[in-house]
Amino acid sequence: MLLLQSLLSLFSLFLAVQGFAFDKRACVSSDVALVKRQVTHPEYFCTWYLSDGRTRSPVPNIGPDSLLSACKCLINASPSGTWTRAKDGIYKAARLHSFTPAGCPDSAKDIIKNEYKSPAAFCTFWQSS
Repeated sequence: MLLLQSLLSLFSLFLAVQGFAFDKRACVSSDVALVKRQVTHPEYFCTWYLSDGRTRSPVPNIGPDSLLSACKCLINASPSGTWTRAKDGIYKAARLHSFTPAGCPDSAKDIIKNEYKSPAAFCTFWQSS
């Protein structure tokens, strides 16, 4: 019986290590680098992007599935507490600026321009939300 328990424990450990290795392989460094180049605060952006089941990408040259994976990698690699700080910042920005599906508000024009290297792509994404 002790042998069976030991084997099961060893097998569980093996599966956990394999699962961790798989997650690391899912992080494509070129996708993560692209998000970091295109977005000034990628952790905040990724927190927002992951908060809803998005099916399109506001970042040029990266599809929604690749962006989803890159954002998960960025958030997982972020220091503890980043998710909460990012969420708080997003909610504060939403209160200060009236974001509607009709487009990016004029009051947030400078913020969007500073945050995204391709602000037109972000606003096009936002308008079609």
